[in-house]
Amino acid sequence: MASFFSLFLTVLLLGITSSAVSGRCTDVQSSTTDYVPVDNAVVEIVTETCSLASLVALDVASPVDVSGEPCSITCSRNGSDLPPIGEDCDKIKEAVEILSGKGNIRYTFTLGPGESKTLTCRTCVYFFRNTAETPLKSSWGDINIDASLARSDCYPPTMPMNSVGNCTAIDKTWVVGTYHS
Repeated sequence: MASFFSLFLTVLLLGITSSAVSGRCTDVQSSTTDYVPVDNAVVEIVTETCSLASLVALDVASPVDVSGEPCSITCSRNGSDLPPIGEDCDKIKEAVEILSGKGNIRYTFTLGPGESKTLTCRTCVYFFRNTAETPLKSSWGDINIDASLARSDCYPPTMPMNSVGNCTAIDKTWVVGTYHS
C-alpha cells in the first residue's frame, strides 16, 4: 500500500502520465512520461511497458538486483557525429540525484524484460534497458555512474569524437547508455 501511495504521489507531483506507443520494445503496450525540473531545464523520464505477458512475468518472477554490477564501455556514432552538450547531460545527472532519494521517488526501480527507462534533456539522453528474459532491479545512482563512465570514455576531450556511449553488462542482460538526442 505504501508503494502504491508513493507511486501515486510521484505521478501527481512530477507531471503528467501519458500513454503512447513506442518502437524500442517490439511489444510495447504503453509508456509513461514524467518530468523532473532541474534549475532552468526539465528532464523527461519515459518508462516503456511491454505486453501483458511480460507484465505477468514481472509479477511472478523476483527481480534480479543488478545494482553495482560491472559493465563494458563501447563508443560509436549513430545518427549524429556530435556528442551531446555536456551541460545537458549534467542536468540529467542532477535529476538522477533527485531520483536517488533526495526527492519523492524510490532509490531503486524495476524493469520487466524488454522494458527501458529513458531520461532526456535537450541534446542528451541517458537510458537503462533490460535485455534479459527476467525482471531486473537497479538503482538510479547506477545510471549516473555507468552513463558518466560512458561519457568520459566516449565524449570530448576523448578522441575520436562519438555520439553514443554504452555500458553493457558483462552477461549482456542490461545496458546503460547515453547519446545525442
